[in-house]
Amino acid sequence: MTESMQLWDPRGARVCEPKDVYTEVLTLKEAHILDLGCGNGDVSRAIAKAIKSATVVGLEVDAVQHEKNVAAEQLENLEFKLGGAERIPEADETFDIVLMMKSLHHVPVAEMGNALREARRVLRTDGLAFILEPVFGGAFNEILRVFHDEREVRQAAFDAVKGILDSGAMTLVEERFFQAPVTIPDFAAFEERYINVTHSDHRLSSAQRKEVQQKFERHMKPGGAEFKMPMRLDLLKKAD
Repeated sequence: MTESMQLWDPRGARVCEPKDVYTEVLTLKEAHILDLGCGNGDVSRAIAKAIKSATVVGLEVDAVQHEKNVAAEQLENLEFKLGGAERIPEADETFDIVLMMKSLHHVPVAEMGNALREARRVLRTDGLAFILEPVFGGAFNEILRVFHDEREVRQAAFDAVKGILDSGAMTLVEERFFQAPVTIPDFAAFEERYINVTHSDHRLSSAQRKEVQQKFERHMKPGGAEFKMPMRLDLLKKAD
């Protein structure tokens, strides 16, 4: 099964939002969902607001971001918890869906396999793991890699997915490629969203900052800088 997996295939990679993909391949109604590495909780909140019959747990390892999530708007069918993917503080076979929205490559490399095994553990028998990862490529990636080169960790995330499939613990339901549109209004917004983050300590030299700003501003248009980020979805389920 893993022989057919690819890091990226541009053929048929349409431009669409991640939301378009997860709403197409997942049954969210009445589902118990774990958003693993939920970041700022935007996906958790979007699902909880749109699908009232779903219950969502947003798990985030960054304590600073978790406190922000808890302090923000709360919903009856959404709960934010503090914890890491490699040790999920939930019981076995609890969730219908485990989402990892661009979060697997943030897990320490040595723990990526554990994170996927933990995702499997908390999935119900017919549950699905939705593993969405950015592909190392594209104009936006060329800006990021000036100060944060993720080639190795993104490859490690891909290898971890192949590893759990090769182990026979999970099977590949579908692999899908698409391009996610991203518009950033200005460089100040880029700095706030991608440099001044709490989960990483990005310290740019003056030369790096100048290079990043120059590369970013090449993509500026009247409505902001526009990019298309190559993305890969691996949809997994427990092996029979």
